[in-house]
Amino acid sequence: PDLPQLLRTITAAGGSLLQPEQREALEGLRLVGFLSGLAPHDLDELALGARMEHRRRGDVLFKVGDPGDRLYLIRRGAVEIESAGGVRTLLKPPSHFGEMSAVTGEPRTLSARVAEDADLLAIESRSFRSVLLKNPFLALELANALSGSEPPAKP
Repeated sequence: PDLPQLLRTITAAGGSLLQPEQREALEGLRLVGFLSGLAPHDLDELALGARMEHRRRGDVLFKVGDPGDRLYLIRRGAVEIESAGGVRTLLKPPSHFGEMSAVTGEPRTLSARVAEDADLLAIESRSFRSVLLKNPFLALELANALSGSEPPAKP
């Protein structure tokens, strides 16, 4: 079945397939600048392929060379990203990371460790690529985000 069409039909009828955790995921997705132009049904599709992860300080999310199977949005807490050369960057909400490997399927080029207990929204790369392939606008917005010229998040 055509999942996006099914979501549009149900939403138009006043219902929603989204469970409480997926509704929370949808709230997080709406805060990401490069996703701001997506249609509601595309955001719903991403929310269906997402899950909340509660991680503790010191947890390693991934290391250089690990598979790029998801991207993350920080809802609460902080994550430290470290390059192969040892350069460290501290990310806080509503930052996102891991999108490059999630899109390309290439191994991770950075490591990520939880710096403060965190609530993270993890989006499976398969779901993200599916929405990306249907939305040339999203590909452009993602390129802008990766180049550092991402539009600000919606309030």
